[in-house]
Amino acid sequence: MARSIGGLRRDAVLGRPHRDHLPPELAQALDEALAGDEPMHGEKAEVAGPRGALMLQVSTSPLRNPDGGLRGAEVSFLDMTEIERLTAAYEAQQRFAAIGEMAAEVAHQIRNPLAAIQGFADLLRTEIAGSAGKAREFLDDLLKEVRTTEGIVSSFLQLARPTRLELSTLDLGDTVRGLCRAMQPEFDRAGVGLEQDLAAPLAPIRADAKEVEQALANLMRNALEACAKGGRVVVRAAPLIGDGQGVAVRVDDDGAGVPAEILPKLFSPFVTSKARGTGLGLSLAKKFVEAHGGSIALTPLAKGTRAEIRLPAEPGGAGV
Repeated sequence: MARSIGGLRRDAVLGRPHRDHLPPELAQALDEALAGDEPMHGEKAEVAGPRGALMLQVSTSPLRNPDGGLRGAEVSFLDMTEIERLTAAYEAQQRFAAIGEMAAEVAHQIRNPLAAIQGFADLLRTEIAGSAGKAREFLDDLLKEVRTTEGIVSSFLQLARPTRLELSTLDLGDTVRGLCRAMQPEFDRAGVGLEQDLAAPLAPIRADAKEVEQALANLMRNALEACAKGGRVVVRAAPLIGDGQGVAVRVDDDGAGVPAEILPKLFSPFVTSKARGTGLGLSLAKKFVEAHGGSIALTPLAKGTRAEIRLPAEPGGAGV
């Protein structure tokens, strides 16, 4: 252990002062023991190791002659780094779980008044049906904002809840073709081209069809919103090459691209590069993909951005 922690070798340290080869924290503990101070019993100390900081549990004890006189001291230590890391990760997970439960409850509470607002606005809209003027416009704007807010709340609830996969055999080529058909009207209204490039054949994978479809839809909609009128989005699917089997899907757009300083943060909730956007679409896509043991990444192109997901043939996770 001494070699792994401090790079110590027996032949290099015998006969040399301990301060020449021990980390300062351990050398000080040994000095205090030699000075007759109270022994240390499992006290924590952070020291610099060959591969980074280490958390040690340090104990010291005096070495005495038969007559009780102090003739030396020893220091022993236990590497607690991995235990500390796992403990911290568990505590963080517990905190995040508690925050998620609280946030989900808040979102539920927001939904109730939202439903009431939408209901009353619909009634008012019916009352003034056929009339022109500002009142009708205001109600239309109100209902639009209510629907937007409801979408945000629904997305947030999906993000806060654990993902429990319902696996089935899935042909991602069929999924992409179906999504392109369903979303074509959105692209037509925006004046953005939508193309697909699917390798054949694509081996089927085991996945949750609903979650994968939503992840891909979020990526395609994100690409659409990044494009100006006359732009183009291309969806490509091909078998994974290399270790393991699975499928990779790329969504390329020729939009304005994403500022370099924002790109690494875009998978965090509520981070967005768009003037209007919730910043939840990519977070949800990442959650769904990683629940399958897959990966997701954004890459800048010469013009625009590429979003790529990689899904294994069999899911490597059990939901998150």
